[in-house]
Amino acid sequence: MADHHKALLRFLEFRLPSKADADDALSITMLRTWNYLTSGTHVEHLPGLIYTIARSVVAEFYRSRRSTVSTDLLEESGVIIPDTQHTKGAMEARVDVQFLEEKLKELSEEDRDLIVMKHFEQLSTQEIADRLEKSVTATSVALHRALKKLRGLIE
Repeated sequence: MADHHKALLRFLEFRLPSKADADDALSITMLRTWNYLTSGTHVEHLPGLIYTIARSVVAEFYRSRRSTVSTDLLEESGVIIPDTQHTKGAMEARVDVQFLEEKLKELSEEDRDLIVMKHFEQLSTQEIADRLEKSVTATSVALHRALKKLRGLIE
């Protein structure tokens, strides 16, 4: 498990709002992985297990933080700018981002992760291949196919 520590921490840091949250999630992930491994269950692919557990820890983090806040309060604090102050370009950009997020959600988790790592996290194909423990060629092909699927959904 020590071999996966750096990559897993980076994975969590990109998905969580702070370094402290990522450190906490890393601890929880490693503990749950250890508990699973000591339960006697056979594991064929350890990195797959670790990243599956990490994804569920991230999901639990965001589920636990969900709360409803008055938009008036957010506007007063400067987090949200009232619609009257939005420019047409800013509104269009927000709509485009929302559209892209919706289309990304329609992809499989593997395809979505590939696109996020390449285009949002700015990782090289080699870094993605190392993280997924695949060859660079296989990763490149998977990334190409994921982007092709996304283009098809957008069109």
